Amino acid sequence: MKKTLLICLLGYLCVPISTLTAQVVESPPGKDLVYQPGIPGQEGESSSAPKAAVIWGMVSEYSKRDKVFLEIYQNYYFNSPNAPESSFVTMPLSPGKLMEGAYPKDKTFQYNLLDMKGNYWLSLKLEDSGYILDRMLVQPGDSVQVYIDLEMARVLFAGPQADKFRFQYELQLLEREYFLSRERVMVTDQVESILTDPVHGKDYQEVLLGAGPRMTFITRGKEELDRIENFDPYAPGGLLDIKTDFIDSWQDRLDSDFLSFFKKEGDLDVWRKHLAKINSALMFAEIRKDSSMVSRLVELGKKHLKMAEQEVESEYYPFSAELMDYQELKTRLSTRLYAMSDLEIIHSILPDWLREKALVRKFYEGYESIIGVDKALQDALVTIKDSKSQELLSALAHLKSTGSPVKGFAFLSPQGDTVSLSELDADLFLVEFWITGCKACVAFKENALTQIQDKYEQDLRLKVVTVSADFSREIWERSLASGKYTLPEFINLYTGEKNRNHEFLRQYGINSFPNRIILDGEGKILMVSNVPFTGDELIPILQGYLDNISLTDSDPAIHSTKQTKE
Repeated sequence: MKKTLLICLLGYLCVPISTLTAQVVESPPGKDLVYQPGIPGQEGESSSAPKAAVIWGMVSEYSKRDKVFLEIYQNYYFNSPNAPESSFVTMPLSPGKLMEGAYPKDKTFQYNLLDMKGNYWLSLKLEDSGYILDRMLVQPGDSVQVYIDLEMARVLFAGPQADKFRFQYELQLLEREYFLSRERVMVTDQVESILTDPVHGKDYQEVLLGAGPRMTFITRGKEELDRIENFDPYAPGGLLDIKTDFIDSWQDRLDSDFLSFFKKEGDLDVWRKHLAKINSALMFAEIRKDSSMVSRLVELGKKHLKMAEQEVESEYYPFSAELMDYQELKTRLSTRLYAMSDLEIIHSILPDWLREKALVRKFYEGYESIIGVDKALQDALVTIKDSKSQELLSALAHLKSTGSPVKGFAFLSPQGDTVSLSELDADLFLVEFWITGCKACVAFKENALTQIQDKYEQDLRLKVVTVSADFSREIWERSLASGKYTLPEFINLYTGEKNRNHEFLRQYGINSFPNRIILDGEGKILMVSNVPFTGDELIPILQGYLDNISLTDSDPAIHSTKQTKE
């Protein structure tokens, strides 16, 4: 069976390649890099009119697939449809037309990227597939044709900007091939347990007899330290060396600024992954309470962090995706190295525009985990100068801050009816979001929900609402029947076919499970950050809210007002 996908981006390149001009740090250390928020990737404002790109695609295969999914990042903060200034678009596939040269098995779609004021990042996948295009840079006016032949396992490019997309695709393939050619490494202090395990030990012996790759074990401690200390990203034959040769081979086909940008993305990626290894090693050393290892890793971490800063922080591309991911990992490691909170680290970032983007990312990606989030967000807003960052964080504060009414709460009942919060009657709601197969969701039911049901079974003031984001109704119904995730006494709802892309989950950043929100009887947020996981911690909080409600209801004036309202 032959499966193909054809995509065309129509229009010609109208924006000069200076769009990729880097921001070069020439000011003394500690001073802000001069940056005016204009078109991403350019120095200051641009007078050029917004350009458009059109994505036209043809899917050729005999199947029932009828959708294509696009992830578009107008301004990259983090890799998720829940990120600000991102769009997750579901496009229907229509029967192909004869005048398009389509065969009966062909299906087409078209998506218009209008008013592009800068560089976007685009990912594309079909139903039941991984990413076919994974975070590709798209510039205003780009035009490309992409032919993906799944039967022959190849991707071909044509059209005016074919080289730009072929280059990006082959660069990603090069990295994948590099890691496939390297030994598989597991860092662990449980080597003997793994090799004597009935399942893993047998698998390892079978691997030794085969021609495929085999796992190499590195013991936590000296071997792990040696591996970190001997890190040399620019060694001959290393990934950056291979990437540099590949990028240089395109010098006669692509603009030098465009190629320089992807060299910088490669540098950031390699250093981010190295810092991640240090962070992981330090975390496990802290868990083992190995003070000697912790001390050595802190010393190495600070040294390598300075090396990374010298190598990759001399120039910035404001639209860089790798820069944001590198900065987030650097922040996480710095919290361990300097015993500071992540917000303290972020507030120290220079230049200002990068600090502000990092703050936006932190609050959008980790709102639920921030202690004292309402105050922290207001404190951050005071420091923000960029109007776009102000707008994004102000919108988040309005949406999620304590006392804000929730929006878009509409889910399906087991009978298929749409249920909104206004239809439910209670003084207090505990809303839990879960998915099938989530062990933590099972644990939350066992360690918290069961206790809550036992304590509040007769208390009509509290209602527990569970919302499943499962991929299908059938999976949800089987899980309900199993009794592993929730109880029949609760109000059990389902997101519907949108599952994890339901509007409510997206706008409130619910992308990990289980997730919990506490609301008052009017649907206003009482607690959305750091809602406890165990009944022993959660029940006192619920009881505190209920006690406060009782005190409020005991006030005759307030009670009279409430009765009149009802």
